[in-house]
Formats: sequence, C-alpha cells, structure tokens
Amino acid sequence: IYYIMPTTTATATATAVLQPEWVKMDINDIGNSIFNEKSLISDYNNEDLKKDTLKLAIKQNNKEIMYQLSQTREGLINNEFRSKIWPVLLGIESPVNTKLNKSIEKDEEDENEYTKSNKDINSLSPHKDEDQVKKDIDRSFINYPKDITKIELESLRLKLNNLIVKVLRNNPKLNYYQGYHDIATIILLVFENDEESAFKFLQHLSLFHLRDHMLPSIESTIDQLHLIYDLIEKTDPLMFKLIKFLDPSFSISFIISIFST
Repeated sequence: IYYIMPTTTATATATAVLQPEWVKMDINDIGNSIFNEKSLISDYNNEDLKKDTLKLAIKQNNKEIMYQLSQTREGLINNEFRSKIWPVLLGIESPVNTKLNKSIEKDEEDENEYTKSNKDINSLSPHKDEDQVKKDIDRSFINYPKDITKIELESLRLKLNNLIVKVLRNNPKLNYYQGYHDIATIILLVFENDEESAFKFLQHLSLFHLRDHMLPSIESTIDQLHLIYDLIEKTDPLMFKLIKFLDPSFSISFIISIFST
C-alpha cells in the first residue's frame, strides 16, 4: 500500500511498501493515510485504492511510484492509465504534461525531435520493408481484441499498417522485423484513438530501445541473447545450472517482441 510519511516540507514524500501482492500491508509500516476520508474496508476496495494512488502519483509528478506500481499485480490496471503513464516511464513526457484529467486542455506541442520527424505518411517515400509489414498485419488481431466485427478488424489493421509504415518512412534506416508488429499492436490498442501519441511512443521505442533489432544484420540481437545467462546466473544460480547448456536463441522471439506475442 502507498502512504505519505509525516514531513516538515510543503510537499509530502510518497513511499512504497511493496509486498508479493500489492494490497498486502504491514500495520507497522503505515503512516498517515493519503485517503483518510475513505475507509479501507467496505465498498472501497483495493483496486479503487490503487487507482487513486496512480492519480495522486500523476498529480504529484511522482515517477517513482508510477514505476513501482507498474510492476505490481495487474500493472497499471487499464489503458487510460497506461496511455498516460507509459510515455512518462519511457521518458517522452514529464508527469506534469500527461492528460489524465480530461478537463485539462491539450498542451501545445513543442518543436522537438518528434514533431520535426512526424511528416505525413503520403509525403514520404515508401520503405523497402512495407510488403513484409502488410503480410504480418494480415495475420494480426487474431486473438485480441475479442468479439470485434469484420469492419472493426479491418479498421484496426489499417491503423496498424499506417502506424508502422509512418515510423519506417520517417526513419528509413530502420529495418522492419517480424515481431515488431506485435509491439505496435499493443501500443495501438493502449492509445486507442490517439494515433499521434501512438506514433510518438512507437517511434521513441524504436529509436532508443528496439534499434539494435532493426539493423541490417541480426548479429547485435544474437549478442544480446548471451547476456541472458549472465543475468540469470546473478539472479537465480540454480536456474542457471539447469539451462546454461541451452542455446539462448530459444528466447529471441520474446526479446525482440518485448513479450508482446
């Protein structure tokens, strides 16, 4: 549970006590509740408390709590929170610029690397990998979302194609790979109808986190796979002894798709 410790400063310091289940708490760890006006019993359940904590973290610009809560069970709960907090955690926006409160008017866009590279898709030359993109998109949205009509499916696929192609055409040196569309699918669904934010997020992710997988050669990705065993050896020596003789290539699809498949 999250709570505010007594402080002499004007701004309270938010501290997290993370348990195996985020809702568990040690009575000795509780300071002054941030929700004194609401009972922790009755109808005010744990999900409500977590939602209010997320809202408070955004209001107080507390990136640390956003990050810690994103790692707990059920993560950030829903796409409304994910679409506001993911850009903050990725370093694209500061918490103060998020639009959690729908009554806040949209801030004017700064003239930055994203607006400069955000050119209309039709004004840019086609990317060499667009044929493969089309083939993968034709196989997308099979398992989720559930219960959508054929028209809705085709609309999602068109948006997904435009999102990926827009990133590739704005960054022609990047190379598309199979599995990239799975990442783009999640981003498209999270940002729903905000296609501009989806583009901004996917482009940043591609340039700063997926770039090594988007080089002409796969060598850089293969090199990264060997780091897996180094990490496992440090965190779980017993597991390391069991799998150290396996070729790490078994994990490549999880790595390049960030577990979105």
